[in-house]
Amino acid sequence: MINSNDAEKLVKSSQSANLLVQDLREMVSATDPLLGELAIEILQQAC
Repeated sequence: MINSNDAEKLVKSSQSANLLVQDLREMVSATDPLLGELAIEILQQAC
């Protein structure tokens, strides 16, 4: 069973990961092609 402290850490980690994915998805549409390519590569490696 998971304790409340670990559960809180898990929730915070999940939220942070979700924000990172959202930011990377925004970078994909950047006007600088290099940023878009980097974001795509990072997203692919994360999956």
